[in-house]
Amino acid sequence: MHELSIAQGLMADVLAEMKTHRIDAICKIGLSVGRLSGVVPDALRFCFEAITKETTLAGAELDIDWMNPSGLCSDCGHEFAVESLICICPICASSSLTIEGGRDLTMTWLEVPE
Repeated sequence: MHELSIAQGLMADVLAEMKTHRIDAICKIGLSVGRLSGVVPDALRFCFEAITKETTLAGAELDIDWMNPSGLCSDCGHEFAVESLICICPICASSSLTIEGGRDLTMTWLEVPE
């Protein structure tokens, strides 16, 4: 389960941001996660909740925005959103594709209480 190490890294990053910006508490954490990253959202949420239980991040929610990778057809040049690693060009049905992105995981924003 690599979600535990992702949650630990996320926790460290959020705590560093809180220290840098002198923030006392966080309500939500925005994440941009590529669909091909292999991240299981429920497992990530479970791990994050478990490791932050008795910290200043206790109760903070993860808001996950899923990002599709893009595919570029080598035959017709069509660019399109890819939803799985097994795909073909929707225009010419070629399987000669270049797939970019979709494996990233980035913290994009933090929401603080009012």
